[in-house]
Amino acid sequence: TDRALILLELKQTLEANLRQRLNMPSASSGGLVEAARQRQLLPARTALELDGLLRRLAAAEVAVVSSRRLNVSERALRALHESVQKVLNEMEKRGGPA
Repeated sequence: TDRALILLELKQTLEANLRQRLNMPSASSGGLVEAARQRQLLPARTALELDGLLRRLAAAEVAVVSSRRLNVSERALRALHESVQKVLNEMEKRGGPA
């Protein structure tokens, strides 16, 4: 679905930003979360939220790859977008290479 593709794009954008900032071009989502925690790229609470966020976004990836329909409300889509934006903003505040 279009919404699943939007979620997939959000996941890819978030992971690409993390990989660049952490200089980990081939890291998995879990590896990125752990590195972000260890390097204090994000406040502790946001780092915890990042893990859950990437897991939720991964469901969209599975749906797209397996050609399954993913039922996501407009409200949920907006909330996930806002969560991704929050993480990106926190990384920007913390500085470091972009």
